[in-house]
Amino acid sequence: MYDDSGKPVNYWREEIVAYTQEKDALRQGRLDPKLSPAEQIVMGSDIDWLETAAKMGKLNANGPEAKPIRNVIVRLAHARVPVRAFGRVPRVPRLYLGEPRDLDKTLLPLHLATKEASEEGLEEQNQAIDEAISRARAWAS
Repeated sequence: MYDDSGKPVNYWREEIVAYTQEKDALRQGRLDPKLSPAEQIVMGSDIDWLETAAKMGKLNANGPEAKPIRNVIVRLAHARVPVRAFGRVPRVPRLYLGEPRDLDKTLLPLHLATKEASEEGLEEQNQAIDEAISRARAWAS
């Protein structure tokens, strides 16, 4: 749903302790040892942008930033193309969230992870998806 009032249209329900710990670790530059603290702080701004856009109803399912996965969760990722730095394959942040059926206009952040921006990163991404789905199911039970 889109809204131009400047007020959030979705409630961001930050209840998953592991997610809040991951978010704090990203802010402190210690979520991913493959990245420098400075790179993680920049990723934090990407996550902030995605969170704000989701709260404001500015992301479309199946748009460049949001993708439903396995009919259980939604993956949020910044649409910006990652750039190779210092000769390394870039890593990109992924934010996985749920939209509880019984809670209208509610977003439940589940897992925050990074992955290599390459075919090799797909295994990391699949593990992160599995973790997010596991957290969603545990929360719902």
